[in-house]
Amino acid sequence: MRVSGLYGCTLVCGLALVSTHCASRPATEAPHLLKQGTATQLIVDGKPFLALAGELANSSATSVEYMKPIWPKLAAAG
Repeated sequence: MRVSGLYGCTLVCGLALVSTHCASRPATEAPHLLKQGTATQLIVDGKPFLALAGELANSSATSVEYMKPIWPKLAAAG
């Protein structure tokens, strides 16, 4: 199965957010993907989890120095 760069990056960022979310709660069930028809949902603590994320450029995360001026823009975008 081939995953596009944007989809792959979004999935990785979403899973990173979920792991942070789950670290502060007792583990009841591991986060997992649930396929329902043509949609796939990320399930956390038994409920669908929506990760709010953004993309500034396709290769923005290439280095820490490159990202330093970008982080404030992402934060300002909410």
